[in-house]
Amino acid sequence: MKSAEFDITVIIPVYKVEKFIERCLCSVMNQTYGKPFECILVNDCTPDNSMSIVKRIIDGYRGNISFRVINHEKNRGLSAARNTGIMQSRGSYLLFVDSDDYIVEGCLEKLAFQLEQHPDITMVLGNTQNNLSNTIKVGEVPLCSYDNHVIRKLFYSHSLPVTAWNKLIRKDFILQNRFFFKEGLLFEDLNWSYRLFRILPSYAFVPEVTYSYEDNPQSIMRQADRDFETPAKSYMYIFEDAIEHIDKELYVDCSLFIAYFMLIVQDKMNKSRLSDGIRQQFTQLKRRLMKGALSKSHFLLALYLMILFNPWSRLTYFRFFRHHHHQIVRLVRKLSVWD
Repeated sequence: MKSAEFDITVIIPVYKVEKFIERCLCSVMNQTYGKPFECILVNDCTPDNSMSIVKRIIDGYRGNISFRVINHEKNRGLSAARNTGIMQSRGSYLLFVDSDDYIVEGCLEKLAFQLEQHPDITMVLGNTQNNLSNTIKVGEVPLCSYDNHVIRKLFYSHSLPVTAWNKLIRKDFILQNRFFFKEGLLFEDLNWSYRLFRILPSYAFVPEVTYSYEDNPQSIMRQADRDFETPAKSYMYIFEDAIEHIDKELYVDCSLFIAYFMLIVQDKMNKSRLSDGIRQQFTQLKRRLMKGALSKSHFLLALYLMILFNPWSRLTYFRFFRHHHHQIVRLVRKLSVWD
């Protein structure tokens, strides 16, 4: 593999973001990072005025950022756009930015500083805030770790975020392990992060906020809440894959991680009209998770899952378990050592 032309490539998929793309692009241009870097914008056949705005801003730019626009011939979705950015990138490290979000002024400088301190690090992640200025704090985590066992435990305990953005990741690590995003899948970050953290050898953490997430009412996440049939199919794939490749060494931790997201989906399904096929598939996945715990003789875990996925559970049940999930999980983990 030939040497990279840049230290960093920023990858921005563009689709129906004419209200946000100028802010996103300007946040890249306003970076205090002193070295030249690359920014790839992937036009996923956006039908609005987004690309006209992109052209106007880039044409007027004079600086050390190398901008490139790559056009898809047809709309293929966020996963495909990110994959295109990965394959076309010329940087050693990649940073995914959603085009309705933005990076704060010192983002690249702060993330890249960790690369100078730890030249062999695989990933650097920063802290995040939403557009309401509420900081989404990464949990109490070590500022640096070279222990995958520790990294997996942190991830399964929700101390490390499942989002793909706001992470500076070695391109060669992505390519060698084929960590591409599953095309046609919604909530692809969850599936991608689950696979990535399973073997991630090292990370460094920047506690300062480096990324601002837009709580966009037109986002895929918000649209999914209104019509849950297609999103439910994506979740079924994600859960199927997660259970199929469950972490045998950290079985309890990994099972509880999967169960947490299944609990959220169960609540959405309780409120939605869905096909019988989806409901049957979800029931089978819940049974697989519970039977797996029993087969490993994790009886307390199995009991918790049975209570969690009680077929008569509804909103009140969901609120109790979701609000108290982390406390209950700590107890289950602690007592499961005797299973």
